[in-house]
Amino acid sequence: MIRAAILEDDEKEARVLEQAIVRYAKENDLSIETESFDKPLAFLSNYKASYDIIFFDIEMPGMSGLEVAEEIRKTDDTVVIVFVTHMAQLAVKGYGVDATDFVVKPVVYNDFVGVMSRVRRRLSVKQKKMHTVRSLSGVVRIDVSEITYVEVYKHRLFYHLANGQTHEAWGTLVQLEEELPSERFCRCNNCYLVNLQFVRGVKDDVVTVGKDELKISRPRKQEFINRLVAFTG
Repeated sequence: MIRAAILEDDEKEARVLEQAIVRYAKENDLSIETESFDKPLAFLSNYKASYDIIFFDIEMPGMSGLEVAEEIRKTDDTVVIVFVTHMAQLAVKGYGVDATDFVVKPVVYNDFVGVMSRVRRRLSVKQKKMHTVRSLSGVVRIDVSEITYVEVYKHRLFYHLANGQTHEAWGTLVQLEEELPSERFCRCNNCYLVNLQFVRGVKDDVVTVGKDELKISRPRKQEFINRLVAFTG
């Protein structure tokens, strides 16, 4: 599921863009959920880091799309930003907020397809780096490279991070294995999913991950060793 927001004060323009998104999703067998907003300040005041893409109209009354994007970047540095404008030269300013691309009005579908190709490449990189955790205290986005290992206990997942923090969430290791990059994460037993990047050593049936020592089960030991060797080259 890709979550997209459209911030556009012109209802007709917003509808054209939404139709392009729907068509693109259908032609590419994607699931894209869209929400449209027409008031910049209201969108900003209720913003939560839950979108994958935001399409901003640059020219809006009260607060420009560029100004809204600058505010969002203070708290969300991963959402993909695409500007929509009548004047392409205005979109150049968008690179200051790490905008991925821009769409010129009126939206031409073939041009939109090219933009979405670049957006999807950006999303694939982002998804490899960031993992969304629905923790018991709320939604948290975690940099995958900061996860040392994940522990399961009584149907709860405990994400152990390199900075010493731990995030607790509901879930299973089976599901998590499908979401995290397989070349980096491997189980050492039924309770732990280890980030191979943080393995300091293996001795007998114990693997040292960061400062912690975790048990390696006999059925999983050979695969774990093989995966570790492949990861370290």
